[in-house]
Amino acid sequence: MNQKTLKALEYDRIIEILKNMAMSAPAKEYFENLVPSADITNIENELNKVDEGYRYVLKYGNPPVLEFENILPGLKKSKLGATLNPREILQIAKVLRLSHEIRSYLSHTQDFDYLESIKGRLGNFKEIISRIDRTFLSEDEILDTASPVLKEIREKIRKLESRIRDELNSMIRHPKIQRFLQEPIITIRGEKLLLPVKAEYRNEIKGIVHDQSATGATLFIEPFVCVEISNQIRILKNQEKEEIERILQVISSLIASYYNEIESSFYALVELDIVFTKAIWAKEMNAVRPVINTDGIINLKKARHPLIDKDRVVPIDIHLGKDFDVLIITGPNTGGKTVTLKTVGLFCLLCQSGIFIPADEGSQLCVFQKIYADIGDDQSIVQSLSTFSAHMKNIIEITKNADDKTLVLLDEIGAGTDPEEGAALAKAILKYLHKKGCRVIATTHYGELKIFAQQEQRFENASCEFDVKTLRPTYRLLIGIPGRSNALVISSNLGLDRSIVEMARGYLSQKTIELDMIINQMDQKRKEAEESFELAQKLKLEAQSLKAAYEEEKKRFEQEKERIRKKAINEAKEIVERAQYEIENLFKDLRKLAENLKEKEILKELEEKKKEYERLIQSISQQQSQNSDSKTKKPPKDIRQGQKVYVRSFDAVGFVESLPDSKGNLTVQIGIMKLNVNISDIEEVEDEEEKAYIASKNVKLKDKRVDLFIDVRGKTSDDAILDVDKYLDDAYTGGLRQVTIIHGKGTGVLRQAIRNFLKHHPLVKSFRDGTYGEGEQGVTIVELKE
Repeated sequence: MNQKTLKALEYDRIIEILKNMAMSAPAKEYFENLVPSADITNIENELNKVDEGYRYVLKYGNPPVLEFENILPGLKKSKLGATLNPREILQIAKVLRLSHEIRSYLSHTQDFDYLESIKGRLGNFKEIISRIDRTFLSEDEILDTASPVLKEIREKIRKLESRIRDELNSMIRHPKIQRFLQEPIITIRGEKLLLPVKAEYRNEIKGIVHDQSATGATLFIEPFVCVEISNQIRILKNQEKEEIERILQVISSLIASYYNEIESSFYALVELDIVFTKAIWAKEMNAVRPVINTDGIINLKKARHPLIDKDRVVPIDIHLGKDFDVLIITGPNTGGKTVTLKTVGLFCLLCQSGIFIPADEGSQLCVFQKIYADIGDDQSIVQSLSTFSAHMKNIIEITKNADDKTLVLLDEIGAGTDPEEGAALAKAILKYLHKKGCRVIATTHYGELKIFAQQEQRFENASCEFDVKTLRPTYRLLIGIPGRSNALVISSNLGLDRSIVEMARGYLSQKTIELDMIINQMDQKRKEAEESFELAQKLKLEAQSLKAAYEEEKKRFEQEKERIRKKAINEAKEIVERAQYEIENLFKDLRKLAENLKEKEILKELEEKKKEYERLIQSISQQQSQNSDSKTKKPPKDIRQGQKVYVRSFDAVGFVESLPDSKGNLTVQIGIMKLNVNISDIEEVEDEEEKAYIASKNVKLKDKRVDLFIDVRGKTSDDAILDVDKYLDDAYTGGLRQVTIIHGKGTGVLRQAIRNFLKHHPLVKSFRDGTYGEGEQGVTIVELKE
């Protein structure tokens, strides 16, 4: 792409924003060198990556901070057998730790193909990280735990240094020696512990003079008794240095043995930093993925220039390439013409760089091989070129190189010279570019170009709306309507004498007056059409609102009717059951009485009456069953495990746990209860019926029982995080709102890994240490979201 075009369209400013958002040095370098591509396959691939990153960030939050340096130079040194310095090793360690953090963050990539594949490139480096953690406190300090030999050497050094201090302390406390000292203290010069001796008593303290005061009155002496100990310390210091060098070599060799895995992880992290930077920018800008084509079609919906404040930017709708190939925009200065040009050009550049655009869904952009823009005052003082000459120089370059895969953006075409010649030249240039198959958007003040656009095939007029009442531009782009000449109207509204305005109008040509009248009529019809459309939309919304209210009222009526019906059935059932119980007792009493009286005829008559009563009860029960089943009764067919069913006897919806046996008995789970029921007691449930049932009962169905805690003690961080992730999903669907994770105290590594994971989990509202009686720091109490 032409560098002048990139700068004119402010592409470099967007790239600078993205560069500053990127966290790693390699990602910043990528954005610094990023230029638009013309390869549609490559563009689609980049947009696919950003699309996955965008959706993942929306669902699971922003990733961990991917701040790291370029470790490739150090990595290559280790492969060649060189010893890395602490800084290089710690930079590599940072990348290795981030590899673990990002693997944990990317624990929900089942439906994200690209992120799943890149997660597979992130290695497991526990051995190296553990070795480095035991070795370094910082770049400047190696830990005693780096090796047993180093620990032993340092313990010897500390003991010898302690001996020196003891010797010197003994001397400065001695009354005889104290009078030879300037002060009874131990001083340090370099790494030596010395005594401040008065110069006149030089021969009283036997030792080596290492320094003297500025006045020469004080000599700093190392007593001979300490010199031998210092020599031993010096030897040990050299051994310490050699041991540290050996440790660094061992770690460098260990890093070299993982060269391929570390390099793969590094490139994966750089790629993720780039993708998530683009995704987070898209989220902040409310940007969308454009639909791309190679047919020269541009169709932007509610496009918003990203460098204009969100609260001030006016969205524009603009299209090109389907019904027309050349768009000529007219209108007043500061009316938004140049912003429109820049928005279209910038969006094409962003799209071809794999970056989303701030517009509405469904916006389309063409992949152009070349994009040229002649925008702004490019006057060159050095070359002594006028504004017109500078623009013409750009246009000459454009006409030479443009073809049918080119987008050309021309601001104030033909300006800066005689209006008649400028308009003629503008027509010729636009015609020439159209013949070459270019897509062109041009802005102008020339009224003749409005007529030209109306006459030429595949040309179209557009204007930036101006409110003559408020004397302010609205920045709305109106395609199909040329811009009006508002100079006379504005002058009149500002208070210019009416006679002057009328005199000026008399100097206008008849053609100009007629054109202005036509534009005025078109603008009036457009406003009437917009008002009619707005009214229609308002009426449509009102109708939809009324319909929704009617449907809601109807639904409430049906629910109330069903409630009353069920209540009546239940009351009738209770009455029948109570009557049945009372009559049964009455029959028992009568039977006993008849037996006592030995009246067989009475017994026979009682049995007949009982059978008749039982037939009556059965008839009533059947009638109740028919009434109860009038709405949802559906005999189960092809029962399968997990199927939703309604259990009549419990008046509840559940899920089939086991299939019916030979007698038709099966297990159904309702909430956390598993019930044995007969197939005759269940019905099929449609989705709408289930929703209505849940709404009426105001309960949440749960698939299985979930414990209030999970114990991951003794597990690795990765395994523990997988178990915790599954447990949190089960706990949430099981309706739990607070759970406990038991990880133990130990070294704190497992606890910290779990807490880092919980920070980014979408179901976690908050977490804390356990209190006294809950397990304190050996557990983490997690509160789940509602």
